[in-house]
Amino acid sequence: MGCRGWAESVSNVQSGQNKFRVHKSLDGATQEEKGGGAPAEPLKLDPYAWQAYCHGIFELPIAA
Repeated sequence: MGCRGWAESVSNVQSGQNKFRVHKSLDGATQEEKGGGAPAEPLKLDPYAWQAYCHGIFELPIAA
C-alpha cells in the first residue's frame, strides 16, 4: 500500500470513529453529534442471541 492508500485508510478510520464511537466525556454522544451532526441510529439487538464464554464472565452476540 502506497502513501496515498495509507492516508485514505487512516481518513476512513478517523471518519468512522467520529461518527459511531461514543465517549464518556461527551456525555455518551459521538464526536459527530457534538459537532452538530445527526445522531446515529441505535443498533437493534432483537435478532441476536447471546453466547456466554469463560464460564459466564462475558457474552458475545450470535445470530438468532
